[in-house]
Amino acid sequence: MGKECADGPSTNALDLHLDLSGNSDYALTFNIQDRSDDTDVDDGLYFSDNGGVSFEKVFDFNPSLWCDDNYGIFPPFDIDSLAASKGLSLSSRFVIRFQQHGDNTLPSNDGFYLDNVSVFVPTLTYVNIFPFTDNFDIGTFDSHWTKSFPYQTILIPQDPNRPNNIIDIANGIGIGNSRAVRMGKECADGPSTNALDLHLNLSGLGQASLNFKLQDRSDDTDVDDGLFFSDNAGSSFKKVFDFDFGNTPNSFIDYSIDIDSLAVSNGLNLSSKFVVRFQQHGDNTLPNNDGIYIDNINITGIVGTEEVNLFSGFKVYPNPTREVLNVEVSEFFRHDEYRLEIRNSMGELIVMKEVISTQESVNISSLPNGMYIVELIGEEGRTTRKFLKI
Repeated sequence: MGKECADGPSTNALDLHLDLSGNSDYALTFNIQDRSDDTDVDDGLYFSDNGGVSFEKVFDFNPSLWCDDNYGIFPPFDIDSLAASKGLSLSSRFVIRFQQHGDNTLPSNDGFYLDNVSVFVPTLTYVNIFPFTDNFDIGTFDSHWTKSFPYQTILIPQDPNRPNNIIDIANGIGIGNSRAVRMGKECADGPSTNALDLHLNLSGLGQASLNFKLQDRSDDTDVDDGLFFSDNAGSSFKKVFDFDFGNTPNSFIDYSIDIDSLAVSNGLNLSSKFVVRFQQHGDNTLPNNDGIYIDNINITGIVGTEEVNLFSGFKVYPNPTREVLNVEVSEFFRHDEYRLEIRNSMGELIVMKEVISTQESVNISSLPNGMYIVELIGEEGRTTRKFLKI
């Protein structure tokens, strides 16, 4: 898409006509190469739900910010949400318009190339079998992974939407020269952010823990680097862990993340639509100057923690806490048959007391700061909660 002679500014439009009625959750991907194209307000993606009678712009192309002459690919575009943001419906006469504006000539001076355009309904699954391990040995992302635009999680007001970012699986970069995930950039076209999401069904999983290996490839520490959690399928996120790449070597190191405690301390639930986002921000190129490698993802926990009867009314608060931990149990308990135990992160018993009322308080001011497990034990069984002492 461009011009064959420099006769002044003009705009090209290429329309893809689709019947999107009767389904949902459509995604759009394509490869794009910037041929020294200047950014113009007319460049971008446009949608129409009335056969092209009218259009709404849904995404800006900024080719002035992209590397020239390199094919790249954005994360999948969520057609449903982009259409809904402009008040459009997924109709039987839906049109996706690719639009380019320029005033100079192809192949060297103005325009872009498109390839591999695909509209599809992605298969998305939430992992519900634990322990879960992914060493990326098959060379492709399984259906529980998604590459994402970091709209909900990017903090720096810089353009994250560059097609020459890298989120993929590559040979020879993992543990023992195996496959691993790369996150970074393939050309130095300025600051941008990568987001890779792991979808989990954590309902009924207790003591959930995430372990992985990560190698810093001379990546600078940035406020957008880190782990983010969502308990609502990615509609919103909370940052729960900061990566400090400025103080890590260019070799794999182990990370161990207590999902339970970080979720609780950030007001999140271990839901059936839980998302862990790995996020990396940079402005230089892999493999030597900027980015990260990730390998050996492992999630463990205790399955079967769904509670019935009195255990469904077991609560601890405030969380986090400094001085006093309040414990609430169901009004249906039999007080002479239940006890409370508090253990530290090493499993050592710190406090044990009989439960004599539906409201109990425990003074924890003398305990060292850290994560603790509270266990309610009775004839019917036992159940646990975690709290953070600060």
